Amino acid sequence: MQGYERSFRCTRHNLRYAFDDHESVDHALLICPVCAHEREAKKDVAMRELREHRDLLLKAIDLKRLVQPE
Repeated sequence: MQGYERSFRCTRHNLRYAFDDHESVDHALLICPVCAHEREAKKDVAMRELREHRDLLLKAIDLKRLVQPE
């Protein structure tokens, strides 16, 4: 890739990507864009599952309070 200071290749996706200035880019962003997207998609699924579990627990707590008043 011409015109870029640093270029990288993702061996998993066979994808080349580059940045103009390696030092000014956050090191967390130096991963393959496709890998980063897949990682975020997995986090979104996990977060949705956690929210569903939390909501179920809160409903169970509310139901218990209705059945057995304090």
